[in-house]
Amino acid sequence: MPALVVQVLDLKSATSGLREGRIGDSIYRGTAQSMPLTTTRKQELINTHQTHGTDTGSVEVQVAMLSDRINQLSGHLQKNIHDFSSRQGLLKMIGRRKRLLSYLRQQNDQRYAALVEKLGIRG
Repeated sequence: MPALVVQVLDLKSATSGLREGRIGDSIYRGTAQSMPLTTTRKQELINTHQTHGTDTGSVEVQVAMLSDRINQLSGHLQKNIHDFSSRQGLLKMIGRRKRLLSYLRQQNDQRYAALVEKLGIRG
């Protein structure tokens, strides 16, 4: 696919310039806040919240990853208040986390209390 020349406006320095890129390349420079979790960050969360050595998908790990992603997206939405599609995604993630926490509470109340305390959620 041939390269396109895209005009990019850098809001921080108020300068614009031309750059080459393919169709679909992100031209928004402030995506660090709304990026998905990196592999290293996921591994840190798994190592912190796993219940046994090969655990990668327990409720605790899933809730920890969702909580981290919710925190990132909340920061993004504070800066971009009109980003309604991200807000909808945030509400879906909050609902998923709520259902997982409800399931964990029904199964084992001690694990639920420990997870909530560890993550600092549910005030």
